[in-house]
Amino acid sequence: MSKVKCPNCGAEIDIDDILAQDIKAQVVAEEHEKHNKELEKIKIQAEKAANDQLAAKLELAEQKKNQELDLEREKIKAEFEGKSKKELQERELAMKI
Repeated sequence: MSKVKCPNCGAEIDIDDILAQDIKAQVVAEEHEKHNKELEKIKIQAEKAANDQLAAKLELAEQKKNQELDLEREKIKAEFEGKSKKELQERELAMKI
């Protein structure tokens, strides 16, 4: 181990321990930064996936609503045409009488 003597107090300082602590702190800080970036990336991906899923559900709901409206329009049209036919037949019958 490498030691240095302090010129002021005379205490011996182990340079290897200090360098190891500095390197450890630097590695921990770098890993923490990488971890935060990875979490942010995953968060963005999750938000995009949720937005895409919501958009798909909204599109499906819109299509279903449009199909229901089309079906209701057809029912109303058929009902109206049925009444019109019936009224026409009644008028024709009334004219014959």
